[in-house]
Amino acid sequence: MSAIYPKPDARPSGNLGNFRRALTAWTRCKETLRLKMRREDFQAFVRPMYLLAALGGRHLLIAIPPNRRVIERARNFRENLAAMIRQQGYEFAGFAPYPGDCDLEQLAEHSSFAPYVHFIARGRLRKVTAQRNAEDQRDSAPLEMR
Repeated sequence: MSAIYPKPDARPSGNLGNFRRALTAWTRCKETLRLKMRREDFQAFVRPMYLLAALGGRHLLIAIPPNRRVIERARNFRENLAAMIRQQGYEFAGFAPYPGDCDLEQLAEHSSFAPYVHFIARGRLRKVTAQRNAEDQRDSAPLEMR
């Protein structure tokens, strides 16, 4: 049993080791970019990017915030980002928007995204699940008369 997955049935399908290698590659890529870029440029659109999935064990899908200017800058920077990812032994799969709270539970069931959800967003997933359960409980409870 690991600290990340307190219950054996909570372990995501797929290979967590592959995801960790991809996450390490992504972290190195971002660190290299941080050192090479102007601070304000890095902070504006690279820092908020994060690894969403390692597809097929070779392609990194990168999440970006739903901000028009960040998306424009990320698209303009695409070739540089792809080159940095290739230096780490991976290919760039593309960009995807940050997953919303309602998407997390569905992503946790998909083998490509489960490692991300269970490794990076586990606290957020717990919060979303707890909130949904509390809302369901309130919605199904009879209303008290005042």
